[in-house]
Amino acid sequence: FLHNKSGSFFLSGWCGENAEAKKGTLSSSEFEVGGCGYITFKLGGGKDTSLCYIEIVDADTDTVLAKYGNEKFHDFNKSYLMNGQIKDLSLDDTYLANMVSYKADLSEFIGKNVFIRIVDNAQSDWGLVFCDDFITYYESVEDISSNYIEALNLK
Repeated sequence: FLHNKSGSFFLSGWCGENAEAKKGTLSSSEFEVGGCGYITFKLGGGKDTSLCYIEIVDADTDTVLAKYGNEKFHDFNKSYLMNGQIKDLSLDDTYLANMVSYKADLSEFIGKNVFIRIVDNAQSDWGLVFCDDFITYYESVEDISSNYIEALNLK
């Protein structure tokens, strides 16, 4: 409940012993950028956005078209519990593993076949990724909730 997940499942970087020391990638199946060109996703963890991020990759050329990290990560060393009560850390701009809802404008790539690659090249200091709820088609931008934050393309 603290991760801001949608549904019962999400990708969690806390997998097994020494989870932070593990590195790797995970790729989606291919899809065509369509509709208004926006996609949405939830992203948490990944303190160092040069090491932990998601990429939008051209499926035909393997060229990275866009790269997004968790810009909202902040570690103020606060507890998840305050006075015995669960605290919503995002109210204080502290997200850690709590996922932030992002929207990304891929309209310049409409018609291209792409895939999403989740990258974790970090091994410490919140070097793990949490992801959820990738939606790759919206007919119009107005269909996207106002709760989504515009993702900054780090490429």
